[in-house]
Amino acid sequence: MLHRVFPHPLLTLTLVAVWMMLVNQITLGSLLFAAILGTIIPIFTAPYWPDRPLIRAPIGMAVYVALVMYDIVKSNFIVAGIVLFKPNSQLRPAWVTVPLDLIKPEAITMLAGTITMTPGTLTADMSGDGKALLIHCLHAPNPDEVRDEIKTRYEARLKGYSNDPICPEFCVRLLRLRAFVQSLAHFPRARRYHPRFGAGYDGDQCHRDSGAVRHQHP
Repeated sequence: MLHRVFPHPLLTLTLVAVWMMLVNQITLGSLLFAAILGTIIPIFTAPYWPDRPLIRAPIGMAVYVALVMYDIVKSNFIVAGIVLFKPNSQLRPAWVTVPLDLIKPEAITMLAGTITMTPGTLTADMSGDGKALLIHCLHAPNPDEVRDEIKTRYEARLKGYSNDPICPEFCVRLLRLRAFVQSLAHFPRARRYHPRFGAGYDGDQCHRDSGAVRHQHP
């Protein structure tokens, strides 16, 4: 019963907190309206979000939020110094491609939001296969250093706090797909259409074999 009323408890708490910050005043009416929004919105969106993200380390996630807040404050001073004191001729803006090890869309979204909220960097786009982010940096003399810092400071922590590394459903689907591909590798016709299946592939031989089969069995 409680799960039906609050299908996503973390989303409910987040909506209540965000609404109270938007109102910027603590009153009984605002709190009741925030509770109504926090209850109704998750119920209506639950069918579209069946696999809600699981946080294995809530304390670690809180540490991550504190780290991001610290980086936001620190980056504000850095960007202010760049804008006020660094000539345009000395600026080194750059586009940086960050390859992703994250799998869950929620974790990727959190990483992209973290990069955008930190002054000086902006998540501009994501690759079609979801395996890389395109980042614009206001000043990046060494783009590789920016990429490595994002992966070690943010992405590595998100991998440890979310359920990305040991997603059971993803692993099961991957194993099923691997078994299916391995089964196709035993058939010459499959090899003809998918030359990458199996080593020592001979396309001409497969065409001859398949032609012989067609002549034997009209």
